[in-house]
Amino acid sequence: MSISGGVSDLFSAGGSFEAAAGYGQASKSAYKSADITRSSTKIQLQQQDIQTYKILGTENADVAGAGFTSGGSAGDLMRMSAQQAALSSQLISNQGEITAGGFEAQGASYKAQQKAANAQGEGQVVGGILGLVGWVICTELVKQRRLPRKYWTPGAAVFASYPDYVREGYYVWAVPSVRHLRNHPRSLYSRFLCAIFNWRAENIAAHAKVRGARILLRGALVTAVLWPLCYGIGAVRALMDKQTDWKGLYNGG
Repeated sequence: MSISGGVSDLFSAGGSFEAAAGYGQASKSAYKSADITRSSTKIQLQQQDIQTYKILGTENADVAGAGFTSGGSAGDLMRMSAQQAALSSQLISNQGEITAGGFEAQGASYKAQQKAANAQGEGQVVGGILGLVGWVICTELVKQRRLPRKYWTPGAAVFASYPDYVREGYYVWAVPSVRHLRNHPRSLYSRFLCAIFNWRAENIAAHAKVRGARILLRGALVTAVLWPLCYGIGAVRALMDKQTDWKGLYNGG
């Protein structure tokens, strides 16, 4: 896979994760609509009960005022009114449950689409890792949920534009650093890496106009320090004709 293909995969992954977030929000809205429908149905049933009470009370008063008892035709009329009221209540209840059930079905569908979009995004991330020639430290931090994906993608694209020898200078110390992050995620060194690479990634994301990202001077300083370091190490490695196997991190190494 080419570097440009890896960058494309990573931007596609960002789109998939955004779509997943949208499906998640739609799912929540659908379930909330179901709850609102059930609450509304309860109110309608209460209103129906009040209306039924008024109707039966009026009929009972009319019968009593006419000097009749609740038997015979008058009783039949009152029973019919009560039955009609019960039927109306049942219809309201059934319709409310059908509507709420429809919203819940929508919610479940959106939830499934959210999972599918997340799975697609994860697959695109893996493809992007290999295609981008190893943005390894930030990739590991994303996997550990210690760096936002939306900051990582622009940084990966910037890393892909670096010369080969600069990336090689980075791998020399980055590959063992990733192994340390995996084995000792809460060590002082791991926390240090997490802090400085979040600063750098957010600063790059801010320049890429990613919403919510801040332009950070400390992020620019991290780049200013790491670039000459990687340049120098990479230049020496090139003279020695040495190359670091960063892919081993993702192939059981």
